[in-house]
Amino acid sequence: MTPNGKRVFVTNSGNGTISEITVADWTVTRTLAAGPGPEHMVLSGDGTRLFVTNPRAGQVSAVSIKTGKVTDAWQIGDNVHGLDIGDDGKTLFVSSKKGDKLMALDTETGKVVHEITLAQAPYHLNTIHGTGKVYVSSRKDPKIWVVDQKTLKVTGEIALPGGEGHQMAIVR
Repeated sequence: MTPNGKRVFVTNSGNGTISEITVADWTVTRTLAAGPGPEHMVLSGDGTRLFVTNPRAGQVSAVSIKTGKVTDAWQIGDNVHGLDIGDDGKTLFVSSKKGDKLMALDTETGKVVHEITLAQAPYHLNTIHGTGKVYVSSRKDPKIWVVDQKTLKVTGEIALPGGEGHQMAIVR
């Protein structure tokens, strides 16, 4: 399989942009706007937008891949950090470390549809598509919360041997 047409997107936190890189020759082909201090990002379910955390501003930005511009920005709260797309392709799950919150945001309406408190310091998160679950690590405690995507109710916890749960990778 040739890498033609494949792209990689990289946030540039220092200047509020995202670099689009073509995999075929590893060159930066375009710079997209991303909001203030972009960090983590995820591709929308339909592949047309990138959702990007802007922790300094306490918000998440929606960036059109076609235009390279921010089309929406949603205020989330203090130190927004982790995010991922739900099974339905339109619900964005977002964590706020200092706010001790996990939110489910409808990306079509811009409304928060569910919000729960997770103490302490919800950090990185991942969904495993088809399971209906969100896995959220704690920045302060050695654990991962298992949360139902539809109700945002904690259905379990995974104890870690120590430290903090940081980045998670899903093997498909």
